[in-house]
Amino acid sequence: HRVDRRQRQMCIRDSNYILGIAVELRVYNYLQNILGLLSLRNRRVLLDLLFLFKIIHAHVDSSELLSLINFRVPSRRTRQRTTFSIVNSRSNYSSSSAMIRIQSLANEVCPDIDVHEVSLEVFRRYVIGQLVGGQWNAV
Repeated sequence: HRVDRRQRQMCIRDSNYILGIAVELRVYNYLQNILGLLSLRNRRVLLDLLFLFKIIHAHVDSSELLSLINFRVPSRRTRQRTTFSIVNSRSNYSSSSAMIRIQSLANEVCPDIDVHEVSLEVFRRYVIGQLVGGQWNAV
């Protein structure tokens, strides 16, 4: 929340300076909704998920990164819709590694989309819709 608060403060301050008028917080929120601006936190989530998509589809050519992705392959048909299997970590340090964090985000934000079947632009629009539409809230 501190990052988003700082972003609001900077935008309000810069708007006040550029426009020469006092911009209030409610005006900032209104502009953010009208323009479809993502918060810094949601932008990070979007970029992380796009990076994961690019690794899977070989837009980023790194076999080392691809080997860190754990796809969930069920032995039988289940109702669980997660794409990635998250391994249990022995420490907080390893559980907060980038690839584990990104795969967990993908399971939370994108449970209804098959990352193997869609284009990058469709995936991007879906994730933005999830983030802006309020169907997913970053903690």
